Amino acid sequence: MQPTLRLIKAEESSAQGASGSARVASEAEKQAVVDRLSKFLATTPERHRGQTLRILDLSPITLSISTSLGKIGDSVRVTRLAENEVQGELMRDADPDAEVLVTTLDQLQTVALPEAFDVVHTALVIGSRRELPLMTALTQLGRLAECGFVWTDRVKQLHPLKLKRVRDLAKRVDLGFCAPRKPIGSGLFTLSGWRDAL
Repeated sequence: MQPTLRLIKAEESSAQGASGSARVASEAEKQAVVDRLSKFLATTPERHRGQTLRILDLSPITLSISTSLGKIGDSVRVTRLAENEVQGELMRDADPDAEVLVTTLDQLQTVALPEAFDVVHTALVIGSRRELPLMTALTQLGRLAECGFVWTDRVKQLHPLKLKRVRDLAKRVDLGFCAPRKPIGSGLFTLSGWRDAL
């Protein structure tokens, strides 16, 4: 069965601020991101249950993904990706339970990793990158994911994206996991899918 890409409704509190400008993630948004990732991991296919899932995370520094997932226990190991040492230090402070790799996605594609990442997760990246680098980064991330991919983001940013634009962006991310459905008009959307067993 082919996995589905879900764009699901979020709480009103996660909508864009009144100023209309890009901003730091609110506590409600951070919690929504963690809740969605947790819900996704709860649907882990049978073939991957009972083993530690290795998650590669490319999300804002302030999101403490690994620490927040602590309640799941030893079944999850999170590796955060930092583009430079300063970012890496800030990430270690914000998310002390995570392993932090200081490298770029391009470099990560070319090194022989000791073990593959089972799931790739990213959140709230639309506002921090231009479209072409964002498309490239998401495609690269999809290639690093052995079996699962989760992307949660805001629909509205500094230059508000129309829902159709978000859908088009989602369609063009070639992850090999799923085909997109029409987004729901909400503050946050989530694209997620499990890759079929090879």
